[in-house]
Amino acid sequence: MPGPSDTTASSSTHELFYIEMRIQFVGNMDVTSIKGIGRQYGKKLNNAGITDIETLREVDVERIADRTGISAQRLEEWRQRARDIQMLTDIQGIGPAYSQRLHEQGVTTPEDLAVADPCMADDVDVSRKRFKKWVKAAREMVGTEQPAAKKARVAEPIGPDNASIHVRGDEASVTIKGTTHERVPVFRGDGMEAIAQDQKMAVHMDSTGTAHLWFNETWHSNVPVKKEGLMDKIKRMLGI
Repeated sequence: MPGPSDTTASSSTHELFYIEMRIQFVGNMDVTSIKGIGRQYGKKLNNAGITDIETLREVDVERIADRTGISAQRLEEWRQRARDIQMLTDIQGIGPAYSQRLHEQGVTTPEDLAVADPCMADDVDVSRKRFKKWVKAAREMVGTEQPAAKKARVAEPIGPDNASIHVRGDEASVTIKGTTHERVPVFRGDGMEAIAQDQKMAVHMDSTGTAHLWFNETWHSNVPVKKEGLMDKIKRMLGI
């Protein structure tokens, strides 16, 4: 049978796991997100079981004041500030689990949800009808109107007539319609396209040495490329 120390260790482990899971559910909204709560106060609150904004909202002021030595007045101010923060879990139907899934998609606040694409419902594993209700509730919460539909316009194609790429090692200068963009990252080799697409602009050199430009969320493969010569490379490496 486990001794007292084993039971204590197991209890501590479970408590630590619970705290970690709650922090994951609310993203980076820990108690130090509140004005006036620094690392020292945050540590005292964490030791008392107040680990995030949600638990701070429901804090028993008198009990936690006795346990932490923090004045009841200060705790009441923090509790009110926590209640003033709008959170995803304030929206009906969004609990900790759905909040975590939304966080994983980059939606961390009602403001983010108010402008979210309905297609995100598939990634969150919820029906689009339900997701649209969440978006509507978020817009009402933050006072955001539904974005007006943008008029479609035909973009001028990017190619030899209006763009060029000058590769210098792991960076490139890219000129598009007369505007030059410096220090554009260059990714080399097959399979690097997905990483390149995380950038606003990037150049991908495939295994055949062909350059592809990632810009405006589209690949452009007919942009002329000037590669760095040996002397240019030596000068760059020497800082000349």
